[in-house]
Amino acid sequence: MGAGQVCKVANQVQVIVAATIEAMGEALLLASKAGVDPARVREALMGGFASSRILEVHGERMTKRTFDPGFRIELHQKDLNLALSTAQALGVSLPNTATCQVLFNACAAHGGKAWDHSAMVRALEVLAKSAGQSRDRPENGLIARLSLKYKNGGTFIVNCTPKVGQQSNLWGCFHDETR
Repeated sequence: MGAGQVCKVANQVQVIVAATIEAMGEALLLASKAGVDPARVREALMGGFASSRILEVHGERMTKRTFDPGFRIELHQKDLNLALSTAQALGVSLPNTATCQVLFNACAAHGGKAWDHSAMVRALEVLAKSAGQSRDRPENGLIARLSLKYKNGGTFIVNCTPKVGQQSNLWGCFHDETR
């Protein structure tokens, strides 16, 4: 892979774009669950250090719930697959990228391949709803689990477990099923 392709993948990993959309989705979801208007939170964030083109464009799509495609999830999945397969070949871990890919996969599985990639927030909303309904409830030590299967048989697993009185703990691991 040449330097130009690496730059494209780094931007498209959309390493930066996907992770920023995911973080923004979490922030707006948290605001909503706390009873705060996500649109007002977005406005406030636009005046601070978190201000970005992604917050401006995709944050507005999230708050207005308009997921008409600008950049389709299926195209972002293709780019993330390229980034993850390159990283795997180089022996580099990209846990945030893998998490974003799992969230995009969840959207695609629910008919969202043609949605704008800002619709990743929908997968986060499903996780938020299922956290309180899952048999893997906090008292059992697991809030949410996402997994991404690689073509070679490996699986990247992301778990979110609670720490009583503290923040939740998000951790991931790669399991090579070929060994």
